[in-house]
Amino acid sequence: MVTWEDYRYDPSGNISAIMAQVYQMGVPVGGNVVVNDQVLANRYVYGGRNAACNNDRILFAWEDNRRLKGMDVYAKLTDWDLQHIEAEPPVISYIDSLPDDDAAPYGPYPVKAAVTDNQALAWVRLVYQLNGGSPDTLGMLSGTADTFEVSIPVQAVAVNETLTINYRAIAQDSSLNKVGSIQYSFKAIGPMGVAGRPETSLPAVYALGNACPNPSRGRTVFSYQLPRASNVSLKVYNIAGQLIKTFNEGQKPAGYHQINWNNHNLLAGVYFYRLQAGDFSAIKKMIAVK
Repeated sequence: MVTWEDYRYDPSGNISAIMAQVYQMGVPVGGNVVVNDQVLANRYVYGGRNAACNNDRILFAWEDNRRLKGMDVYAKLTDWDLQHIEAEPPVISYIDSLPDDDAAPYGPYPVKAAVTDNQALAWVRLVYQLNGGSPDTLGMLSGTADTFEVSIPVQAVAVNETLTINYRAIAQDSSLNKVGSIQYSFKAIGPMGVAGRPETSLPAVYALGNACPNPSRGRTVFSYQLPRASNVSLKVYNIAGQLIKTFNEGQKPAGYHQINWNNHNLLAGVYFYRLQAGDFSAIKKMIAVK
């Protein structure tokens, strides 16, 4: 039997667990098991691992500073069959593969996954990214026959814009074993059009598109859509909430529109842009780089 400190559950290295693996004739039996219960807390450190065992039982002992008042000595006696400790990770046997979407409204996009575990699942989540940006995480709700489901929210896709949505499922059981599915991808394809030419169909809802490019390097295009004629303004704010730029577009007809901004003098940083169209308003984030 081999025991060790394991920091895989916290890449920052602040949290560790006592892990064990049993071998017979040099061949591993089952998977790694988590010996100690683990709660995410600051400066969680375990050290001084020791293990004594016979054919049926194992005694683990370790130093533990969870109280942050100096080291305590903890011990755990357990049967090696470890009926209450799961050694194998969950199994994600299925996840919906969504097709490209070229018609409004863009979403919501329901995603189902089939996930099983030998004992108990702690949680199942869906992680998705828009155009390779920061990931968002959604908790998947349990359905029937080991299925879990959640919907990727409605997306605002403006004229001539294509939004790539990557997503995958991850699951963890009650013994902290974690697994992730492969990554899936689909595109939300906005309507094609040229400024000044009528679109084949009008948008059904108000929407503010993603700034393009984002990050911006001196020029930014803001896209938005109107289901009816509206008085439009767009304002840009810095991270401190100070107004940087105002675009008063006036009365705009229903359809797909763009605002071009040459912002070469904009300082690098995080900014927010807010569209006001009639009673509709929306805020999104953009980044400026040099």
